[in-house]
Formats: sequence, structure tokens, C-alpha cells
Amino acid sequence: MDSHDKICFQNLLEKMYGEVVSVQHIEQQSDEKQEASDREIRCYKVHFTRAMGHIETRKIISKEASFLENRVPALLCEQKP
Repeated sequence: MDSHDKICFQNLLEKMYGEVVSVQHIEQQSDEKQEASDREIRCYKVHFTRAMGHIETRKIISKEASFLENRVPALLCEQKP
């Protein structure tokens, strides 16, 4: 994992928790293919700290997506309640 990956995971976790996090370590788990879409799925175990200071671990899953698959969640996020 390079520093760009670390920053991406850090940004994602900060959006999830609504606070500053510091990624300590990222472990890439085994990759798989999703049968229905034939897209690659990647699993990561991310170790990070929040304001309290103790290390937490979360499993994060990513999937290759087409432009349309990426665009739909972005449009949904832009909608106002």
C-alpha cells in the first residue's frame, strides 16, 4: 500500500465517523471476482486511531465499478433531504 491508498482510506473513515482519524496500517486480504458483474472485489483490514487514541480495525471492501455504477451513489449523495 502506498501513501495515496492510506490517504484514501483516511478520507473514507473520516467521512464515516465525522472526525479526524489516523490510519496506522492497511492489510490487503485476498481478492475475488464477483460472479454477476465479473468485477474484481478487494478486501482490506484497516487499523486506525480516532480522538480517543486506541487502535480500531475495520474491514473495508472495494469493487471496480463502471462509470454509471459510480455516478448513481454520487447523485444520491447530492440529493437534499
